[in-house]
Amino acid sequence: MSVLFIDIDYFKRLNDTYGHAAGDEVLAAIADCIASVARRSLDIVARYGGEEFAVVLPDTMSNAAIHVAEKIRRVVETLRVKPLPPDHGVTVSIGVATCRPADGGTPPELVAAADAQLYAAKAAGRNRVKPAEWTQTQAPTDDIRDHSDQADPAKRHA
Repeated sequence: MSVLFIDIDYFKRLNDTYGHAAGDEVLAAIADCIASVARRSLDIVARYGGEEFAVVLPDTMSNAAIHVAEKIRRVVETLRVKPLPPDHGVTVSIGVATCRPADGGTPPELVAAADAQLYAAKAAGRNRVKPAEWTQTQAPTDDIRDHSDQADPAKRHA
């Protein structure tokens, strides 16, 4: 089972600059992007709070979850939302955690690992995917691979 935690980069700044109505449009557009990628009948997409989303991918190994997360990241990166100026891109940071229930681990541990990886993605520069995998006998570990295409620094919004 895999879990993705997705956070909209610099969302507070977007809300403060363009208003909450524009922020709501961005949230809806990103939710649509996520749902268009995580579309198996088993997949669960939910708003987790504020500008965060969670995706539960049952029966999904780490490599497949990373692929889904990268696809979501790339689709969002190309998104243009009408209330925002045409040159204002939106990006997301995604934490990915995978466990094999037969090997142990609990749902709260899986969620905590995905959340920790989300913070690692943001700390590493945002607009990226950071995965972790673990079993009951070991703590979650960072996957040192960076699965993002480096965004053009000129397009990043501080």
